[in-house]
Amino acid sequence: GRGGFLQLFGPAVLFRGIAAGLRGHGVGRLEGDGFQMPGTFVLHRGRIVRAHRHQRASDVPDLRSMTCEIPA
Repeated sequence: GRGGFLQLFGPAVLFRGIAAGLRGHGVGRLEGDGFQMPGTFVLHRGRIVRAHRHQRASDVPDLRSMTCEIPA
């Protein structure tokens, strides 16, 4: 879905953005819907078998928990 103001620009998001900037990472050119909330998904044969839907733009999914045994 589309994110609200605090999900996209709240304190946690701003803090993580500033920290990334101090490490030399910048902001790229916006393409698409800037209010679309991100997510991380594992697909198998066209089906979502694992999902992390971000609550804030600054969320970092635990990728280790996204791994799984693929069903036959």
